[in-house]
Amino acid sequence: LSWVANTPRGTIPRRSYVHYIPIVAFSFKNCINDVRHTIFVVLIEDCKILTGELDKQRLAIRKFHYLRRTLLPIQRLGFVQVDSINTVERAHHMILRARRSGYQAKNLAPLLEKHHSLFEHWTHDASILPARLHGVWQHRFARDRERLKSRWTEWHEPDFLTQLDTVRERITLDGACRSGDLAGDAPRASGGWWDWHPSKTALEYLWRSGQLSVVRRDNFRKVYDLTERVIPAERLNARMDEADTVEWAVGVWGGLDKLGFATSTEISAFWDLT
Repeated sequence: LSWVANTPRGTIPRRSYVHYIPIVAFSFKNCINDVRHTIFVVLIEDCKILTGELDKQRLAIRKFHYLRRTLLPIQRLGFVQVDSINTVERAHHMILRARRSGYQAKNLAPLLEKHHSLFEHWTHDASILPARLHGVWQHRFARDRERLKSRWTEWHEPDFLTQLDTVRERITLDGACRSGDLAGDAPRASGGWWDWHPSKTALEYLWRSGQLSVVRRDNFRKVYDLTERVIPAERLNARMDEADTVEWAVGVWGGLDKLGFATSTEISAFWDLT
């Protein structure tokens, strides 16, 4: 920069001519990977000079774009429920668009499928949550592991329990799959919304109990993989004890903060973790 400033005009080679040199400082308090750091990017023709922790200016700008227009609204809301109905547009896209005018639906999938800054799990229904909550969600996994085993044995018949090890081994060896990949010769469902074959029930149980994660959706059908292959290690190994979780749930990230005003029952039900 000093060389450019002190070189007489007209003597700089054309290929090195500097059209603009803005210095952009981004302070990410809750950045894509939740790492508090500052990125200094120097832009020169052909993007040949880049200083900071990211190796490409394009990636830095793109991550900032995702953060500002997609990730932050979800963090402020706490979660956004996934809408299975697509008439004009799926409701979760409409919710985020209403809160951030620059939101684009195409920017949501990379945060879920590539950067893993978000993950999909169950709140009151299937929802998209910030990845920073995965450690807190361990209590939800543990609770659902026991609760659903009892409830679904009555609801879906106990056959799915015999498929748990088979399904997990199949995914371990062959990689991510959809429920249709495991149906095999099982009788086709009668058409009811919750009329699942045993392997589908096993997939959902392993997902709800935290052993599998949704790595992406193909035509809105969930694709499952081992959680350790989806969730970043720092999130996967994070834990919070129950007392701290309760304090957290009614604190800065708590239901009251998200709802504005609410009864104690509504505050407790917002996250419904324990």
